[in-house]
Amino acid sequence: MPEILGAMRVNALARQSLQVVSASDAQCRRNVTFTRADQIEPKPVDWLIENWIARDSLVGIVGQPGSCKSFLALDLACRVATGTPWHGCSVRRGQVFLLAGEGIGGLRKRIRAWEIFNRITIAGAPLYIASSLPGLTDPNNVIAVADAITEEADKAFFADGAIDPALIVVDTLARAMHGANENDAGDMGRFIAAMDLLRCRWGATVIAIHHSGHGEGSQERARGSSAFRAALDSEFVMKSGRDGITVRTTKAKDWEPPDPLTLKKVTVPLVTTVGHVVGQPETSLVLADGTVGGTDKERRGEVAKLRQEGLTLRKIVDQTGIPLSTVARWIRG
Repeated sequence: MPEILGAMRVNALARQSLQVVSASDAQCRRNVTFTRADQIEPKPVDWLIENWIARDSLVGIVGQPGSCKSFLALDLACRVATGTPWHGCSVRRGQVFLLAGEGIGGLRKRIRAWEIFNRITIAGAPLYIASSLPGLTDPNNVIAVADAITEEADKAFFADGAIDPALIVVDTLARAMHGANENDAGDMGRFIAAMDLLRCRWGATVIAIHHSGHGEGSQERARGSSAFRAALDSEFVMKSGRDGITVRTTKAKDWEPPDPLTLKKVTVPLVTTVGHVVGQPETSLVLADGTVGGTDKERRGEVAKLRQEGLTLRKIVDQTGIPLSTVARWIRG
């Protein structure tokens, strides 16, 4: 009985929080209607990422620090914004909005590494990065975020072939709570209400990145109030090990969970420029299929091919993002 009462309290708090957030948001308010069950045709899952992530859903990516949660979310974001397959799974293209606590510059380097490694450009892609991550337990902040997304989405709607916001990423839940208590059912209920508002305004998928617990046996679940996991449609737990990083589906609401995916971290050299001045070589990480090897060999082959086509070292650097010293060393053999 205490557990049932606790669950009822969490749901009541979540509903109350959503009502507060939605009071000034007519777009998210919907009239309630009823349809007789036998008149409703069953429909297949409407996928954003085939077999993994449904459209119009709440998703959690959970793991310990260093398990590359943000890199996975960024990979998914780039795939949706460009409409490119993800590990053999089809992807529905749409506008993507990143609400991250990290700086824009750092995220842009990660995206550049993703472009270089995957040989896919984000030029013209509807991928947007927020200037900051406001506290999403404050209803006024949630409405402000939703309005800002609406403004960008409206501008991009016609330019991008009439596509709507499809994915919103919150990185991380702890930063988005701005000091609110993630162990408190009321505070967590307000965060869930914020996710729901962003989801229901456009029928978008909202991903929240969250840390797992620290204690024995708690590293397989999200830290803080259990209301978070209860509200999710799907959840992925990431774990780093000797064989790479495992992505395992621990919750799939209305579909069969896919087999775990093994990924590996790949370091990608970057070349940064300030104006026309080439900066010091830097690196960033991307996540690649853990069963695929020989990435350096492939990139060496690309450099050799471009050189055979008559490109100068500088043009090869500009096209591949590989540092000049590395290009020169590979060409010299």
